[in-house]
Amino acid sequence: MILNTQIWRATVEAAIAASSSSPAWLRAIERADTEIRKSRYWAFDGSTLTIQSTTSKKMYRIEAGNHTCEARGGICKHRACLRLMQRYTERLHAAPALAKSADERADLIADINRAWPTTWPPLAVELMARFRKNRLEMLDTDILRRVRLAISM
Repeated sequence: MILNTQIWRATVEAAIAASSSSPAWLRAIERADTEIRKSRYWAFDGSTLTIQSTTSKKMYRIEAGNHTCEARGGICKHRACLRLMQRYTERLHAAPALAKSADERADLIADINRAWPTTWPPLAVELMARFRKNRLEMLDTDILRRVRLAISM
């Protein structure tokens, strides 16, 4: 799950603008965006991306200069995923750490509600057990960030 959807959207839009003259890269970026947002599993350590394909369910490990897949011509959604994640983390680290806008809170709450596994106890029960609050709206932004991070792992 992407932690900051605003920065992710800005990263994708910048990549699309930079690749406007290459239809193959535009397709790869659009597919990479979907792949990152919808994949059931991905991990990025700053240089290597491991991701489960949403279409084939195969696991791919992508490193700069070291990736092979079925795509021809070297332009693939996996390479685009890696580059998007690199740019995203650069932007994420450059963003103010304590930005607490209403949009961010709304995005956090929506992300948590969407990502909460149906196999886990109800969210309100878990919130009450851990925070003595039964609604996400009652938590501060920092705790919301931590909840979202915890359920994304």
